[in-house]
Amino acid sequence: MKRTRIATAVLVTRGTGHDVEVLAVRRAPQLRFFGGYWAFPGGVVDAADHDGDPDDDDAHRRCALRELVEEVGLVHESLAGARALRAGLLERDDAEAAARFRALVDAAPSALDTVAPFARLTTPPFAPVLYRTRFAHVAAPQGFAPHVIEGELVDGGFFAPGELLESWRRGDRLVAPPVLFMLQHLAELGLEAFLREMPATSDALEAGRLH
Repeated sequence: MKRTRIATAVLVTRGTGHDVEVLAVRRAPQLRFFGGYWAFPGGVVDAADHDGDPDDDDAHRRCALRELVEEVGLVHESLAGARALRAGLLERDDAEAAARFRALVDAAPSALDTVAPFARLTTPPFAPVLYRTRFAHVAAPQGFAPHVIEGELVDGGFFAPGELLESWRRGDRLVAPPVLFMLQHLAELGLEAFLREMPATSDALEAGRLH
């Protein structure tokens, strides 16, 4: 039986309404799971992110903050010391860096308030790896520009939802299916309505409704 991994994906946005842009990152082509695809930043919930329940909302908030530091260099203003931990966090087996990051978050709990979980999706049974993923929203700080260190990721940037969708339709970019689903709704609804409606929409998918 396949083990289900608990993961967090982060919808980082700038702008509002239908003028919203989303942060997307390109996964390295050699990765087993969606290699070469554009996706949202994120990853598996680490042992240092939770206190016993890896699917707890605060665990996902901590995971989101950590993954944003690791993958795109987005550091919450109250976690300035996390910049020095980025290299260690990128080393997936560096438990000390993860523990030090957790200590920073525990000392500045207001950082958790900037991460808003809004949906949950599970990969279908035929997928090579099963992920139960909590999606969370973070508004990008003013002036933030993503900085991707090549490794697990190879590129990243902000895009209008329609721009990413059109590049996928043309065959210019591979886009992970859950991200396509989110982009379609974002393009149609705008950011605020999307965040209001997506919890019920994702719950219906989890209950078996087909997309």
